[in-house]
Amino acid sequence: MPPLCLLVSRMALWRTIGLLVLFILASSPCCTSISSEVFNTEKDEIQSNLAFFDELFNSNNASIGPLSNRTVLQYESSNGPLNFTLCHLAVFLNNLEVPSFNGIRQAASVLMALHDFNTGNDSIVPQMRQCNVGEFKLRFTMEFVDTIREPLTASTGLLNILQRKNRRVQTAQNGTLVHAYPSGIIGAVRSAVTSPLSQFSSVNDLVTISHASTSDELRSEQEYPLFGRTIPSTTADAVAVVSYFREVLNATHVGVLYANDVFGTSFARSIQTEAGRGNSSISVTLVALPVDASANEAMASLQQLNVTGFRYFVGILFDRDFRTVMPLAYDMGIAGEKYLWMFTQSQLQLMNSPLTAGTNLARAVHGSAVLATVTGNDLLQGTRFYDEYTSRFSKLWNSEVGWKYLQSKLPQSTMTKDLIEGSEPGPFELFLYEAVVSMCLASCDAAEKAGSDFFTANGLYDSFTRTNFDGAYGQ
Repeated sequence: MPPLCLLVSRMALWRTIGLLVLFILASSPCCTSISSEVFNTEKDEIQSNLAFFDELFNSNNASIGPLSNRTVLQYESSNGPLNFTLCHLAVFLNNLEVPSFNGIRQAASVLMALHDFNTGNDSIVPQMRQCNVGEFKLRFTMEFVDTIREPLTASTGLLNILQRKNRRVQTAQNGTLVHAYPSGIIGAVRSAVTSPLSQFSSVNDLVTISHASTSDELRSEQEYPLFGRTIPSTTADAVAVVSYFREVLNATHVGVLYANDVFGTSFARSIQTEAGRGNSSISVTLVALPVDASANEAMASLQQLNVTGFRYFVGILFDRDFRTVMPLAYDMGIAGEKYLWMFTQSQLQLMNSPLTAGTNLARAVHGSAVLATVTGNDLLQGTRFYDEYTSRFSKLWNSEVGWKYLQSKLPQSTMTKDLIEGSEPGPFELFLYEAVVSMCLASCDAAEKAGSDFFTANGLYDSFTRTNFDGAYGQ
């Protein structure tokens, strides 16, 4: 039978945090002409050009002073001069250097969120327009960093970006690549990557908002004072896991095989803690698995599960380890029809792939359960957010102009459009769009309350905790 999906309800998990958005101040407003084309309105001028604010920044970088607080630039529109305050986001994702379906879709989602905010397009999130009509023309540019799932790579990338502070802008080779000082960080995916990234950002007065890192350890305000997320933590996931084993299967013993990193350890401990609550507690045995485990390391961990004699297991694994472990578990006789394994949502696509049909991997996960932190796309279809999101995504990135802009923002420019054409949103993609939206709307609200395009950490702190908008899973 196909995998059984369990749904964890969306929770309000934007932790109460304080953060300071830093802007870049040009020594004096500058003027530029982006294009010789004549536009009738500001809306037409900006919406017709996805790279408008990238080009506005780069065409003035020779006159922008040392990067510090904010960039205020003037654009000579057909209706007269317009002053913009530009913020910059550094977005840390996976699978950009070697493009993949999920990596490219997530990058496109970020760019669409920023373009929607910059132009006040409220077709997906109605609250987008509220910042576009005020006196403060707050707009965003961005850049991507490929973490390749490694903490050191991500931290090195952030260090290189932070070294721009108090230096003059370096001319970009490409007109859409902006090398500014960031006002905030989006990402990362793995909790083990987000953990040092957030701490590093915090000491530099930068907020980090993750769309996919669920480790419960990231809730610590002492260690991660400027961290927030738009996805439930492992505590919420653990409640759903234990509830299923306790109330549906009447289980008394469960084995947990977990990736030995920040995410896996946090999730496993959350399950063990939750299982011990109440009158009908469940005995949980935890077994660690090295990340990117060899076959011998996987066999050693599986043997610890085998000797328990349990029939119910939870696998908290990354894709590479999932491919290594589960065929071995089947060969060992602790996976298959007589056993029930529960996995996280990231394995669902692989489990349903026709490439695994008839393999020991498919036999191992037959009849297993999948913990889903979000509803499936089929359940979201028909909702205003999802339908508008998919429609706009398709129109924007299937156009020749949109596709060329997306290529220009990524390190790998040889990718082809068929990589995402006709596809549906991947894991965490909608959470990522919401993470970018939350950063933009909170910044706008803080500026309005401060009565200035510059605002304090406390001002943004208050705005961030009260940011509310119509998202994929409600407000």
